[in-house]
Amino acid sequence: MKQNHRTWFSKLAEQVKIGPHGRSSLSFAADYFADGYAFSRYAGSEEKTAILIHGWGVRASSMAALAEMLHRAGYSVLNYDYPSSEKSIRQHAERFLSCYRQEHLRGKIRFLTHSMGGLILRCALAEMTESECRAIDSIVMLGPPNRGSLLALIGKAEPVRSLNVSLGDMVPGSDALRIPDPCYLPPVGIIAGTLDGKVPFESTALPNGLPFQRTSVRCTHPGLRDPRNTGILIQYFFQHNTFQM
Repeated sequence: MKQNHRTWFSKLAEQVKIGPHGRSSLSFAADYFADGYAFSRYAGSEEKTAILIHGWGVRASSMAALAEMLHRAGYSVLNYDYPSSEKSIRQHAERFLSCYRQEHLRGKIRFLTHSMGGLILRCALAEMTESECRAIDSIVMLGPPNRGSLLALIGKAEPVRSLNVSLGDMVPGSDALRIPDPCYLPPVGIIAGTLDGKVPFESTALPNGLPFQRTSVRCTHPGLRDPRNTGILIQYFFQHNTFQM
């Protein structure tokens, strides 16, 4: 590791901690049934913005610890919330892109996604102009089912299919996973969990020969959202577009 990277690494380790949330189960229930399709905002520098997109079966509160971590690091943070089961992945991407374009962001933009959130971002990228894609400095995906998840097979059966539109989209080989390539792909870093029972390491790879870097940490699928497991890697990639320290 280069000396300047060692100094940066030491300072970063002090920032990666979980703040007190103190939230009740009723509060999380209220989040789950909220309308969504909006950003929770953490004001910071206009010169660097981090946008978070959560995965299936949870809401934006599941990314709160990561949002707080990035906010402490000086980022302006937009934590996107949506009801994950009510629409297809492509429909979610359309709603997200509409919200994103209304922000008129300046400076460097980074994306952090968990699970299905990575597929929503990829669908949105496919609809962005080249200038919109190039405005994105880097992307980190946590456990993205880029090649699907066998657990999503339950989403093909009734009554699950009627209640969870997007779940069946993540079945390996699904048409929904045939996402067009973007005009330009920003640097992508993928972090997989070695104990992930939902999205195995091999399923996280981008398709079609698209370039990406990948690393793994010892944690479960939900554990990828814990800054103690992934925080240093996320921030390092945002700074250097690589996981190589």
